[in-house]
Amino acid sequence: RGLDFSEKAYDEIFEYIKNQLLEFKSKELQKDYYFVYIDAYHCMVKDLKDKRVKKAVVYTVVGIDTNAQKSLLGYYSFFGSENKSTWMEVFQDLINRGLKRVLMFIADDFKGISDVIKAYFPYSDIQKCTVHLSRNIYKHMKKEDASYVNKKLKEIKYSCDTYERGLSIFQSDIIEKFKNQYPTYIKYLNSKKEEFLSFLKYPETIRKLINSTNAVESVHSSFVLGLTPCGVVALLGRKTKIKKRRLFSIYGYIKCSFVYCN
Repeated sequence: RGLDFSEKAYDEIFEYIKNQLLEFKSKELQKDYYFVYIDAYHCMVKDLKDKRVKKAVVYTVVGIDTNAQKSLLGYYSFFGSENKSTWMEVFQDLINRGLKRVLMFIADDFKGISDVIKAYFPYSDIQKCTVHLSRNIYKHMKKEDASYVNKKLKEIKYSCDTYERGLSIFQSDIIEKFKNQYPTYIKYLNSKKEEFLSFLKYPETIRKLINSTNAVESVHSSFVLGLTPCGVVALLGRKTKIKKRRLFSIYGYIKCSFVYCN
């Protein structure tokens, strides 16, 4: 059965959530983090100004602090497509809220993201997602060759004891082997190899946790709930019938799922 909620009840819930979001977005951060994962979530959101459904991007930041605690540091929603200038705004906000030192940033290979990281945190390591790399290899190489490269990547990930050894195998068994067959793509891999293998600089026990953006993508999975029609209707203050369990489920996830576009 559905439950009727008055316009006033919706307004009160909406305002409470909005205030909680604003408080979260201005929360002071710790100065130091071991690892910070960044990623962009792409979606469609209704613009309340002109009532049109538009492309939107949520820029998400998850951190592992010096006590090994994982937390959502911030998420920033904008209409339009992912771009370098908006990432710069995100980094500036993190710094304004107190972030000073990060051991490593883990990101996908969005064009220009390395430049942004280096501009604001020049001494931090950069790790590009190896899961994305493995998938993309199949888009640029023949299936047989792609399978070989991915096998070598697994060997590097799980068998190399040092960063230098990993680079050596990457160079000899991937770059040199395929540079004539796939000159453009191999040139790209060669230019990014240090960033794809940065995780090898760290202890073996944590490598699998820092070689991909899985930590932040797991947060993105909760965004889906807040972006369902039911969730959006409930939070925009419209009078409708929604199952009580569903409403409180939305309410429980709201801190990290509702997209409040600027």
